[in-house]
Amino acid sequence: MTATSRQTTSPTGALLACVDRSRYASAVCDYAAWFSGRTQSPIVLVNVDEPGKPNSEKTSEASPILRARERLEHEGAEAITTLEPVGRFARTLIDLSASAEMILMGKRGREADDRSALGSNVEPVVRGTTRPVCLVSQVYLPISRALIILDADPLHRRAVNFVSAHPALRGLEMDLVLMDDGLPGAASKLTWAREQLRPHSAGVFAMSAATPAAAVRAYRRNGGFDLLIISREVALADKSASLKQIDPQSIWAQRAPVLIC
Repeated sequence: MTATSRQTTSPTGALLACVDRSRYASAVCDYAAWFSGRTQSPIVLVNVDEPGKPNSEKTSEASPILRARERLEHEGAEAITTLEPVGRFARTLIDLSASAEMILMGKRGREADDRSALGSNVEPVVRGTTRPVCLVSQVYLPISRALIILDADPLHRRAVNFVSAHPALRGLEMDLVLMDDGLPGAASKLTWAREQLRPHSAGVFAMSAATPAAAVRAYRRNGGFDLLIISREVALADKSASLKQIDPQSIWAQRAPVLIC
């Protein structure tokens, strides 16, 4: 039986699914259900009420929380709770995520028609929390193959460690691309990654690519993927780069969800 409740704090190990009236809310629910089904993690539906912004939530339509909960229950998700905190979205979500398993949110909110930018809340959340963030597109696509992007820096191991330990990723087809930019440690890091991912039977190989976007483009010449996994240290290597304007070829513009760990 599905358990539903309303609370004011986020339980440890929960999936925080951010919902609103945007076109991304349904996909956020669907991906939350997928992760929960593979990990048994509880789902917390979050709809932040931001002071000073037009409150379009107060309409005759069903609230985003209600519609999201109904969708999750229909999909068989269990242990669903809801949060409707008041505050600035990014700061509120960062505070809530301290003990969360993962944040799931749309790549855009109501700015859904602007394909040249991510949503205004994406960058502060991704940079402000230490928890994994899964950015989803408008349409849910079943996940069967994951692509991990790694750089050659020997200290950047978070993505491989995350994949090795996370129960939701077990059993997926998986490839890892290491961006070989000529650093001396590339070969040894490739060997290390191959050994770490051996239980996943992952394909691990190097490609000559200067950026994650170039690595993804090179990989796509031979195949596709349903989930892109990349660590913050690689995805946000350029700390001065803004995510407010994005290149159509960037990793953020991929149709597949992007999981930043």
